[in-house]
Amino acid sequence: MMGDERGLLSRLLTAAAPGLILFSAVLLMITPLKVFGHSVPLPLAPFIVIFLYAAYAPNALPAPITFAAGLLQDLLFASPLGLWATVFLSLHYAVLAQHDYLKGRLHRVIAVLFAMLVAAVGAILWGLSSLVFAEVLPVRPLAVQLLVTILMYPACAYVFLTVRRSERGPSPA
Repeated sequence: MMGDERGLLSRLLTAAAPGLILFSAVLLMITPLKVFGHSVPLPLAPFIVIFLYAAYAPNALPAPITFAAGLLQDLLFASPLGLWATVFLSLHYAVLAQHDYLKGRLHRVIAVLFAMLVAAVGAILWGLSSLVFAEVLPVRPLAVQLLVTILMYPACAYVFLTVRRSERGPSPA
């Protein structure tokens, strides 16, 4: 019976991992990071998590979890309710729409698509935020954060894909 319980627990953790990782990425966004007394822009880690799961394991991260993570980000940032949820779902569904195209593509091609989608979703975020706050918001802080996100993607993708390969075990010869 212990083996069955362990197997069930393992399956539950495996199923919950994408959501837990996404919620952890959202919580990371509220962590202040300072280097030599200056604030350092954090990558939009939820964008990376959403993209990777939608691209490589589309059934592992359901849209309602993505939506809930966006609502959590709205609450943590005191954003208008639904702003981040809309942005997260926009990215999620944009990647899902490209899923067939992504199969078998070189990682650098996928990284370019990531950069393009992050720029597009960043533009949506900026536009919706400017509309909600009824003023043209500065572009530079978001642009820097998007650039940091794009630059962090290859390392995150490498770790993600390495972990996924190790989960599947060795390839048959």
